[in-house]
Amino acid sequence: MQKFFGKTTPYKSIGYDCKVPSNLCLSTYSGQEKHEKAIDIAQLAVSLSATPYRAFYIMAESYRRMEKYDNAIEQHKKSLELAKRAPTQNSLAYCYYKKKNFITAEAEFRKSLEISRNPTAVIGVAKSLLMQDNYEKACEYCHEGVVLTKEEIERGTTLVWSYYNIATAYLILNKKEKCIEAINKSIFITSKNRAQIREQVYDYELMANNENINQDLAKECIDLWKIAI
Repeated sequence: MQKFFGKTTPYKSIGYDCKVPSNLCLSTYSGQEKHEKAIDIAQLAVSLSATPYRAFYIMAESYRRMEKYDNAIEQHKKSLELAKRAPTQNSLAYCYYKKKNFITAEAEFRKSLEISRNPTAVIGVAKSLLMQDNYEKACEYCHEGVVLTKEEIERGTTLVWSYYNIATAYLILNKKEKCIEAINKSIFITSKNRAQIREQVYDYELMANNENINQDLAKECIDLWKIAI
């Protein structure tokens, strides 16, 4: 235990709030990317807690980074049974999105909107609609997502995902300067988090295949993301 948690961290505190394994797991999404170790630690937290929704979430995120989406979906559902949280619901939806099950992804993002009108879910619905060739409706959600994201940025919360979301919205809306600006800001904040940036590459390459997307802008965005990896 001392190897991972230090000398003063008791088992009980790990089991109840999961802050230590959470921090350690999140750090693995950067340069080290030790996802299997993150899963081991999260499993330990599950065994120690009566309500380990956070630990299930950590396991799911680790599986998602490893592209084991069925495993991630299973753990996210366990987490949601214990606590209905928008970030968990969004990540579950994103797993379906990455499996290219866009109808289910849209439905799961909409469940997140029932929890709270959050920009990540709004943009998630927009991306899912885009991939179902419903471009006009996707743009409607992008406009709403931009408004919600700007409010989020003003509050100074979750800035990395704020800029991810607003960049995606501006790509779909074909707003080149604003899209590039948002990407550069997100890269500045999360330059060491290669796993997250690789997911952006995947997203943009997927959206670039849609006929409604400006191909030149998409390529420029993808090149920016790849340089940052």
